[in-house]
Amino acid sequence: MTTKPLKEQVLEARPDAVEIVEKQRLKADSAQMLRELRKSAGLTQMQVAEASGLDQSVISKMESPLGALPGLLSFHRYVSACNGHMVMGVSAAPITEDTLSSTTGQPVFAMGF
Repeated sequence: MTTKPLKEQVLEARPDAVEIVEKQRLKADSAQMLRELRKSAGLTQMQVAEASGLDQSVISKMESPLGALPGLLSFHRYVSACNGHMVMGVSAAPITEDTLSSTTGQPVFAMGF
């Protein structure tokens, strides 16, 4: 007898959990991208807070893998404070990190919605 992994069992029992799991994955991915951007800029959370006009507690929440996704304006203020750049696109074809990297010649972090 084979036992399915717990995650698979839960998703089968609660189809609505798929959406919850997906939102948390997006939040975790965005948090990781922000942390990596800040660290690559050599900044502390407090420095990003001062440069962005956001509270340090907001910066901490944005970098947390749990919770709500940050709003677009907050995301932009954070990225700008780290001297980073944002690209927002809508496409019928997938947009990947490789696609963006080949266009810009720079390493990029891509997050799919």
